Amino acid sequence: LDEELEAIPSDEKKDAFEMAQLRCPNYVREIDFLLMFLRSTSFDAKLAAEKMVQYWKRKVELFGPEKAFRKLSIADMDEEDEVAIRGGGMRALPELDEAGRGLWYSRRALWDNRRSHRMSMLRLLWFSGHVLLENEQVQRNGVVILVTNGFDSHSILEAGDSKIVRSVFRDVGVLPIRVQAMHQVLEVQAHTLMNDTTLFAMGAKVRARCRRHYIRIYDFCKELEPYGIREEILPADFGGTSDFQYEAWIEEQRGLHIGR
Repeated sequence: LDEELEAIPSDEKKDAFEMAQLRCPNYVREIDFLLMFLRSTSFDAKLAAEKMVQYWKRKVELFGPEKAFRKLSIADMDEEDEVAIRGGGMRALPELDEAGRGLWYSRRALWDNRRSHRMSMLRLLWFSGHVLLENEQVQRNGVVILVTNGFDSHSILEAGDSKIVRSVFRDVGVLPIRVQAMHQVLEVQAHTLMNDTTLFAMGAKVRARCRRHYIRIYDFCKELEPYGIREEILPADFGGTSDFQYEAWIEEQRGLHIGR
């Protein structure tokens, strides 16, 4: 990995990585941090090096040089970020599936698609992604993404929606996370536009692992059981019976710092 990092030429794409080496050298060299990138690329050192450089570049773009080189915290987020977090449109679920994979839940109807809030949604993506990465088992086994439009097909039609979808899947590819599968629950009237935007935006690798379910959301849990995702670990707005208290979890996170 060191050799592959050295082989990447020093230019504007590598500036943030080199800055990280100066600002938080111990963390950049920490074995646990390096392993996240190696695991996410099935130990392909060249891909891991490229992803690490992209990771730091994108993190500086999203959080700025003042916050990018310290651990992420809800306490550091601004008012618009707070709105995005409390909206619950993107969450790391607390339980793993039967294969030990993390569950990343997205309810599209709760996304804030306004241009001014787009960066807040992406920072929420990074925060929830790093929550998942705190678990070494998730690093090893990967993540399953669960997506629903939450009965609100109108939200999908809002202007600029396709751009935020593309940005989300681009950033999923930058984070050191292995996406093992993706399940989408779509209402029939919404599925055409979802195919045109979401399927294109997610890229070939994730698209190949995506399964779409054109059913009522409250019937979805039964369909997920054969995939090792039980009803009791899913939130109520996904048809599950989990008693996970999202608001209480947010308050718990205020005193914690995660990832880098």
